[in-house]
Amino acid sequence: MLLLFVACAKPPQAPAAMEELASWFFREWPSEDPGALESAAQQLYDCAEKVDPGAEDPLDRAWVVGPLSRADVEGLVDHDNDPANGFGVGEIFASQHGIEDHMRVIEMPDQTPVEPASPERFQRTFIDGDPDCLRSGECETMRSHNDVHRKTALYEIEYEIEKEWRYVDVLDEDGQPVDQALCARSWNLDEAQHKAITLKQGYALDVFLPRDQGSLRMHLTWQETEIPGLDDEDMQGALVNGIEDLLTHQDAWMAENL
Repeated sequence: MLLLFVACAKPPQAPAAMEELASWFFREWPSEDPGALESAAQQLYDCAEKVDPGAEDPLDRAWVVGPLSRADVEGLVDHDNDPANGFGVGEIFASQHGIEDHMRVIEMPDQTPVEPASPERFQRTFIDGDPDCLRSGECETMRSHNDVHRKTALYEIEYEIEKEWRYVDVLDEDGQPVDQALCARSWNLDEAQHKAITLKQGYALDVFLPRDQGSLRMHLTWQETEIPGLDDEDMQGALVNGIEDLLTHQDAWMAENL
């Protein structure tokens, strides 16, 4: 996701638990211990309980999170940009749609209907596993390559993203699996530039937690972006606007089309 150029108030700093969980998902994603992500997913419920996911103002559901580290993204990118030079924001969102509905959106090769900032091209190709394989449990993860053309009133920029997904068990009080959350992480493969704007690096985390009605989404994005005339506070607020636009647009599209 690339930010929208709309200045707004800065979201508050994330609780320490949220900071730790955000980087934990990236760092522990390849772990052979299934309990590594299960424990983190369970803790997300605890964090979400402190937020009103239905709050009208997205700033009441959003945080600034600290940057990722080189260790968190090891093996994902070939460039030398240090993730510590960026910053992140995250948001909790109450989706009216369950995880399977979201999976039906995820598997669409043409993502333009659900990506409001990419009306011309957001093409997804699965390069390792596929949704049916993931659903059946035959594949532990699936990965896609995404060819993206972002277009707004102020800029156009093209870049490539890789994104992968996996299911994580949700445990009851006795440690027994009772449901599954869907987790995804993505990363920009290289820098992208348009005139004076440079998107040096980008990463994102998306977690879908099951709930009685629909699902609870936690979406975080980290970026290092060079934009003349905008400071970090402007960009942090604009990133929240971008996340909110994406999540509300996707829910509205599903309501009309699924």
